[in-house]
Amino acid sequence: MKFEINTTKFQEMLKKSVSGASFEVLQPLSTYIGIEVKDNELMLTTTDANNFMYVKESLTDCEDGYVTVGLDTLSKLVPKITSETIKVSLEDKYLKIVGNGSYKIDIPMENGKIIHFPNPEASAEMHKIGDISLVDVVLFAMFTGIVFNNLRDDLPLAN
Repeated sequence: MKFEINTTKFQEMLKKSVSGASFEVLQPLSTYIGIEVKDNELMLTTTDANNFMYVKESLTDCEDGYVTVGLDTLSKLVPKITSETIKVSLEDKYLKIVGNGSYKIDIPMENGKIIHFPNPEASAEMHKIGDISLVDVVLFAMFTGIVFNNLRDDLPLAN
């Protein structure tokens, strides 16, 4: 994985991503950020252990790849960078960030493998039953709930 991005844009993406994390020690995934480059698109992923936040931005001249790093470390480092662009590359056992200087962030491993966040497209596919998705069910439930509530507005309240 390798990419270069405008510093201000990356700082904005990171700020949004931090708002989706909870930093709960008992939920280790909530203390990490997933960084993925795929098909000229950068996606940052965080979680509060209940919901996932995906922040995306288009890139040019990049190499695909994925890494997960500690969100606390990254969120303290990136705002201090004042150079025009940030270069990010995945090395053997660390994420290299080049801005005002060169920085190395350790990559946390689980059983010798990089920790992965769930893929949003795969998650959507997992929640399908035939041609009906979980989103369809939720929308139907919301719609019927609204209609049902509107029909009952004219009924007197029970004492």
